[in-house]
Amino acid sequence: MPTHKQKVCDACRIGQASAPHPCPWRESRFDSGACLALPGDQASHVWFIRDGWVAISASSLSGDELSCCVRGPGSMVGLEAASRREFRFEVWTLTPVVACRLPTDALATWAPIPSGPVGALLEGALDELARRHTDLEMLSGGATARVCRFLLDSATREQRHGPLPASERLAFPAKTLARVLGIRPETLSRITTKLRERGALEPGRSIVVKDSDRLREIANEQPLAAQ
Repeated sequence: MPTHKQKVCDACRIGQASAPHPCPWRESRFDSGACLALPGDQASHVWFIRDGWVAISASSLSGDELSCCVRGPGSMVGLEAASRREFRFEVWTLTPVVACRLPTDALATWAPIPSGPVGALLEGALDELARRHTDLEMLSGGATARVCRFLLDSATREQRHGPLPASERLAFPAKTLARVLGIRPETLSRITTKLRERGALEPGRSIVVKDSDRLREIANEQPLAAQ
């Protein structure tokens, strides 16, 4: 006779995916109000929510809430563990929750990321997942903070991949950048002028970061008069 656990696993898509081998995911139970993850925590497990509901929220560096959503049975939480990234979100139980968890090392054995096109697509999807928090934070706060965060993100990408030729730096129209950041083009122009005056950007017409630390300080200040 199948045990209760076997019946549960046989009816679960995770258990079905593990067949004919025993499912390596382990059941955990939580009361409402339990914390499953905090920003900055190393993602050490992936969680599969079997019963109950959790809240997933993200906050900016200043503490403002950027987003909040609710997930229930059948949801996966903590996919950052597949690429050993840190959590960028908080996860709290709203009700008593039954969840199955799989540690990072076991995940690599149970569902290794394949090489070739499928692996490249999965890695790209995980990268996009990691960028969601950055995208949300970039559009929070006042216009000056949004411009500064966008430029800091661009500078960080250049540090990773090497500086772009001058002809390719912010090669799209200022009107497009303003639209992406949710501000008027003339507001963008005034803000970049002030950022040059304060030593955060290089002089000239091109938008080139001169001092990332200064830019970060300005992003965390009260809105400038240009706003």
